[in-house]
Amino acid sequence: MHVRTKLAVAVLAVISIFAVSSFPANAQAIPAGRKRGGDLDAFFTYGRARTDFGPVRNNVYTVGGDYMFRYFGMFQPGVNIRYRASTGAVVNEPFFGAGLDVRLPVVFHLRPYAVADMGIGSVKQKPSGINDSGSSYILGGGFDVPVVNKFAARAEFDYQHIRISGGGRSPDLTFTPYSISVGVVYRIR
Repeated sequence: MHVRTKLAVAVLAVISIFAVSSFPANAQAIPAGRKRGGDLDAFFTYGRARTDFGPVRNNVYTVGGDYMFRYFGMFQPGVNIRYRASTGAVVNEPFFGAGLDVRLPVVFHLRPYAVADMGIGSVKQKPSGINDSGSSYILGGGFDVPVVNKFAARAEFDYQHIRISGGGRSPDLTFTPYSISVGVVYRIR
């Protein structure tokens, strides 16, 4: 196991311990009640991605925001936008897109969520110089843990699917990187 992977596992373990412990969660990063909706959040995560190019793992940086509507039964639907940069020694796989976000009620100081985004993904192979983009989607989810007023810690898993068309001259290519990330969420309102 690489040092960065061990660090990510340690951070996830600490977040999980805080989440299930019995500390008072007075933070407003995750609202306690089902309020009016209109939540606006910004988030940043860092993680490690497994690419389709051998044993090399990429660094993954994600920045974005989401707007959550009123609760609909047990769910709080919303929309999000994100930019994801996966960079490494062999390949870069950036993504820019938007999609749907669904949050569930808080359980044991954890607020689970799921995302489904569509956008443009790219594959930039460094040794060969190949650089192409195509339609892409991300499916993922995770949980937020309140830390202090307006801030929450985030742990996230996502799976990306990039399809690059050969344009009739060559076969279509499909790439499927996935990543585990940790980060922070800031509640704007």
